[in-house]
Amino acid sequence: VLQFLDQFPKNDIQSSVLGLLEQLICARAERFVGTGFSTFSQYIRIKRSDKILVYDESLLPEIYRHDPAFLARCRVGSAIRAMRKAAPSQVVQSEIALLGREDLCDTGPVSLRVC
Repeated sequence: VLQFLDQFPKNDIQSSVLGLLEQLICARAERFVGTGFSTFSQYIRIKRSDKILVYDESLLPEIYRHDPAFLARCRVGSAIRAMRKAAPSQVVQSEIALLGREDLCDTGPVSLRVC
């Protein structure tokens, strides 16, 4: 993230949110290797194990995006089914793959397992 900061206006991305931004990028990555006692790594593992926390709601068909009842009860399976109703695109297919990936994360505090 730091290598791309010079591409943004000076105050566009506050340094206080860089850690959160990096965690979200790592949570959506294909693979992640963290350190055992790092709370930063632990938060990423938690986000990776609950994929519904990091999916992109903007890829849902319009009818679902504005339905608070759907969003409140939405789980991985229902998000995938709703996205399959959207216009097919590479972005939607990538998001479905992200939601459908098998969870390999060990959430133990000393895990060094690739997930």
